[in-house]
Amino acid sequence: MNDRPELRQSLIGRAGEITALARAISAARSGSPGLLLVAGPAGIGKTALVEHVLARHASDAGVRRVTGVAWETGLPLGIADQLVRGNGTGAALPGPEAPQAVLDTGRLLHRQWTARQEREPLIVVVDDAHWADVESLRAIRSALRRMSTERVLVVLIARDEPYELHEVHSGKPELSRPVLATLEFLDGCGDNAVRPAPLTPQHVRTLARETTGVALDLPAARHLCRHTRGNPRHTARLLRELPCETWQEWRPELPAPARYATAVRHRLACCDASARALVEACAVLGEEASMTEAAALAGLDAPLPAVDEAQAAGLLAATLDPGRPQLAFPHPLARAAVLTGVELTVRTELHRRAAEITQDRARQLGHRVAAVTKADETLADELDAYAAERASAGEWHAVADTLVLASRLSTRRGEREERLLRAIDAMIGGATCRRPPRSPPNWRASRRARCATWSSPTWPSCAAGRPRPRRSWPTPVGTARRSGSRS
Repeated sequence: MNDRPELRQSLIGRAGEITALARAISAARSGSPGLLLVAGPAGIGKTALVEHVLARHASDAGVRRVTGVAWETGLPLGIADQLVRGNGTGAALPGPEAPQAVLDTGRLLHRQWTARQEREPLIVVVDDAHWADVESLRAIRSALRRMSTERVLVVLIARDEPYELHEVHSGKPELSRPVLATLEFLDGCGDNAVRPAPLTPQHVRTLARETTGVALDLPAARHLCRHTRGNPRHTARLLRELPCETWQEWRPELPAPARYATAVRHRLACCDASARALVEACAVLGEEASMTEAAALAGLDAPLPAVDEAQAAGLLAATLDPGRPQLAFPHPLARAAVLTGVELTVRTELHRRAAEITQDRARQLGHRVAAVTKADETLADELDAYAAERASAGEWHAVADTLVLASRLSTRRGEREERLLRAIDAMIGGATCRRPPRSPPNWRASRRARCATWSSPTWPSCAAGRPRPRRSWPTPVGTARRSGSRS
């Protein structure tokens, strides 16, 4: 996306990256010039990381900052011009059309930086280097190649996921040649790179507490972490944009952050009708879908042109394995942005049709649940029966998810609470939660009272390593009780 990370973003979980950057600064201070690439997806905290380390570990150094912008990527030596003018010496760059323009610019940068580092160590920061012109980057590399003991460090901060670099403000979303040349140059810098890692669920819990005061339990943090792929900016924005009650639900359907969603929908609007239909069909089918099912749901007899356009816009990625072509979104947030942009009536109809198209029973049930707008006891019974099958296989995560859905669709209060209590037991059996999401106020007493009547396959071991007692599940409607089955 084109929005920049907030510079005051939390640096939770960045101890290793801070150490690596500090080590590079120390080496440059000792007379080992170098170039360091700080790369990662938008919002991972690259700029915040660099600014934090500069403030803490480079107080004695001179820092020169320049920033690339999308509309100057094709301007030869644009970044180099900023660097030269910033030194205030009045020196002029050679004309970009000159045969030796890059080398001459490299020599000029070398002279200026050499003189500057005699007074103090010099750190040159090129932010958003993925938008920098490749001629300037080559000139910077040439200047460093001519150094041996100068106290100079160049830090390039760049995104490393091409789908984020599409020009969403243009009618042609494909990457331009100058951007591709810059990305190729940055790929060559990968040997000396710092790549901030995604946040872990524990980091997400800390971020939630620090930024919004929300106390996330571990399952909610895992769910949010998977949805944002541990991206600090996306995580923080969702925590701010969504009401606190969201995190009390069991695996709620999460949207994309508002700015991210706007950018994705703009790309989608630039596509033609068939590509839009295909992308929306994939959003309904899930993060990954077979091309055959997606084309059938979108009503396309020849889907490949639509696939090509969606790929060019950075909205889908295709895996064309023989006999099993698959389509997937580049990021869970991209799917969420598309899905929440589809009108509810259209989305409901797509889910209804998807339930008829897909052959996988779990996904079929999921689509049927998404297509209903009120309680449905028949569908709740089918979900209950499917949960019993998954319990026999020891798939407790699937059991919990299915029973939560069955509880929500139940028309009778007794069955609704019973299914929710069994879902809670499955969550505990699968070691997925410490407390129940939105359960009845007297759930503990109810659960103790009912436990004597529950018996079933041997439950998975609890956290302490001891096997759980043998309990039984009420026989689902329309399903014969399985006796003696083991998980």
